[in-house]
Amino acid sequence: AAMGPLQAVQAVPLEGYAQVFAAIAAVEIYELTHRDGELKRDESVAPGLQPGGLTGDLGWNPLDIKITEDRRLKEIQNGRAAMFAICAWVAAEAVPG
Repeated sequence: AAMGPLQAVQAVPLEGYAQVFAAIAAVEIYELTHRDGELKRDESVAPGLQPGGLTGDLGWNPLDIKITEDRRLKEIQNGRAAMFAICAWVAAEAVPG
């Protein structure tokens, strides 16, 4: 039989979690220390910790898609729907019956 989501998460070795953590940490550190693609060394507070600093926009847009407020809203709503679906999937797997 196929693994459920909880068994799949439990089957990941510690090294796998370390790789995921390192990749996420690299992106987060980049976003905290850079603004407009440049490392900001002369600021007393990291750019990411200043108001409006953590935007989640790292400037990577290889298809040059025009970003509008409508597109941002749809992206946020799709992300929320995906998080809800994953939570429901894990909850259905965890609750017997």
